[in-house]
Amino acid sequence: MAELLAPEQGLLLLDCFAGIALGGHQLAAGYQHMILVLKECTRLPGALVAAGKNSLSVYGVDGVVAGFLFGCHSVGLFRFA
Repeated sequence: MAELLAPEQGLLLLDCFAGIALGGHQLAAGYQHMILVLKECTRLPGALVAAGKNSLSVYGVDGVVAGFLFGCHSVGLFRFA
């Protein structure tokens, strides 16, 4: 992005980065608030709730399996020719 601005506009570039750093947190908080409000207003079908719980479980197990596999590889338990 630095090549898009002239060298004398360095302060503008700094302002852009500061805006991203501050605005990102506010945007995330806004999304979380919106989700909480929608959760109170609507009721999700049981199938969607079960699918969400399953996805979280699969995500956790995937991390454990990948950690074990790559952890074993990094300590040298697997020898490839």
